Amino acid sequence: MTVSRLSSDDLMLLVGDRSLPPLNVGAVLFLEADATLSVEHLVRDLNRRLAALPRLRQRLHPVPIGAGRPIWLEDTHFDIRRHVKAGTTPYRSESEVMAAAAKLLGDRLPRNRPLWSVLVIPRADLRAAAVVMVMHHVMADGMAGIALLQSLTARAPGATGQDFPSPPPSYRELVLDNLRGRLLTLARLRTSLRRLGQAVMALAPSARIRAVRTSLNRPTSARRVLATVEHPLPAVRAAAHHLGGTVNDVVLSAVTGALHGVLLRRGESADALVISIPFAARTTVSPGQLGNSSGVIPLLLLAAGDAADRIRQVAALTRKAKTVSRGASTALLGPVFRVLARTGVYQAFITNQRLVHTFVSNLAGPATPVHLGRCTVNRIVPLSTPTGNITVAFTALSYNGTLTVTIVADPVTCPDVELLCELLNREFAQILAPP
Repeated sequence: MTVSRLSSDDLMLLVGDRSLPPLNVGAVLFLEADATLSVEHLVRDLNRRLAALPRLRQRLHPVPIGAGRPIWLEDTHFDIRRHVKAGTTPYRSESEVMAAAAKLLGDRLPRNRPLWSVLVIPRADLRAAAVVMVMHHVMADGMAGIALLQSLTARAPGATGQDFPSPPPSYRELVLDNLRGRLLTLARLRTSLRRLGQAVMALAPSARIRAVRTSLNRPTSARRVLATVEHPLPAVRAAAHHLGGTVNDVVLSAVTGALHGVLLRRGESADALVISIPFAARTTVSPGQLGNSSGVIPLLLLAAGDAADRIRQVAALTRKAKTVSRGASTALLGPVFRVLARTGVYQAFITNQRLVHTFVSNLAGPATPVHLGRCTVNRIVPLSTPTGNITVAFTALSYNGTLTVTIVADPVTCPDVELLCELLNREFAQILAPP
């Protein structure tokens, strides 16, 4: 019997499970729809696809002492209608959808069933709809989330998986599987030590970096607000290549420039900001292989000065970061965070950390239009949740020729989100302007 366990990367996500708001991620899909679209139609379509997506029918399950890490166990009481709900009020503006998405993103998902939820909101004229999809981060990192999205929006359901429900593993099977895993870990000791060394190499330069004190780092409330900025992906890509960088480098430069402008308006100054960026540890993911396998590296990036110079600096730093083993940092950070959690100081640590100012992630979504049910997906807005004392964070997603950057902020400690959107658009306009 195959036992589906949490990885070490997954365990690191569970360390902060009691944070406010919870560690949820997701996306808003804006659909081209008509009056025939209903929750029942969507439920039937999603149900047909679940055979190829077993993780959506599994819940997180603790195991007895000696049986190893927690496992994913099929929910024998699974009912998709407990996960897919209809909005009570049709929306008239995108801001109403984003407010509903922010609320769903901040809701704690019940641990006694699969960790995901979907909200379907029709537009008032019934010619469009928005589908908000949210799941706990332990289910998938960014790359796995994209694989899941592509499977949910494929023209035809994927291959059928094993019969549902399958019998749970016995205690003996769990113990033997745990023992095999430990023996395999010993066999890979040299590889593990090399990965740990790579983690030290990746994070050693960051040990000398200190995020200067700014209002970007303050204890946050449980509330979050969402805003988006969009620009043509071909233009962003062309500007990046002209300056020797990537789309990700442009996003990082635009974000740091916008944050610098916000700090100036607040009467503060920081010519360089520390940005935490994720690096995927794998190059491909199948819908049946979700979970997390990635690492993070903090980079000290110029926030003031000429945009082209800043992009060149970002490009040089990210090229160097990519030479380190993908995801290596988790080998060091994971055990440290778990020790902090066991000693009861993890929450205090993330609430008072001075290591990074913000998080910025960039995902490559489908290059051509996808469909949910019979409806074309016109836009996709990525969702993520910063915790601790990170007052604002950014997630970028490219889809069908458009780059969308989602700003997620605490409205109490970052009340100037509208200004931030304006400045971020200004940064992109400067970067995309013809030379």
